[in-house]
Amino acid sequence: MKLIFVGGFYGVGKTTLCSAGAQRLGIEHRSASALIREMDPSSIPLQGKAVADLDANQRLLIASVRQLEKTVSTMLLDGHYAIAVKERGFEAIPPAVFSALRPMALVHVSGSADAIYQQLVARDGTSAWDKDVVSQLQRMDLDQARTVSAQLGIPLRETNLNEQEEFIGWLATAAC
Repeated sequence: MKLIFVGGFYGVGKTTLCSAGAQRLGIEHRSASALIREMDPSSIPLQGKAVADLDANQRLLIASVRQLEKTVSTMLLDGHYAIAVKERGFEAIPPAVFSALRPMALVHVSGSADAIYQQLVARDGTSAWDKDVVSQLQRMDLDQARTVSAQLGIPLRETNLNEQEEFIGWLATAAC
């Protein structure tokens, strides 16, 4: 399976970009959290963002992707390079997880802290983080994307929601 991992901070627009690209190009799009929740409904909270067990969730994600490899030829997988973990704060997802997922390319979606904060409030009714924290955590997510790319030798494309047409053009070349 050709897998392209599209990561970024909560509320930045990953799903919007992936949905547009998948629809236009006729490829599969899945959310990492949805795949994990399908494997174990209790693993992802319905309220809030923090997961209880980062490692267990990532094992579920890898298992789910392995199952999809049997039936899906090309997939956009939207998720995170770092996530909120209960009682431990914000943690980077280890490069070994991405190695196990075997993406052919990585994408990092970023945006302004203000726009992300407003999106979280509009979508979720609140935000667990103020704008300064959103900015710091988004930077951590980007740093981890760059680390994963460098350590595993997987190309990384950095984009934002305003570059949707450029993203889809790149995706058409990369995935099809």
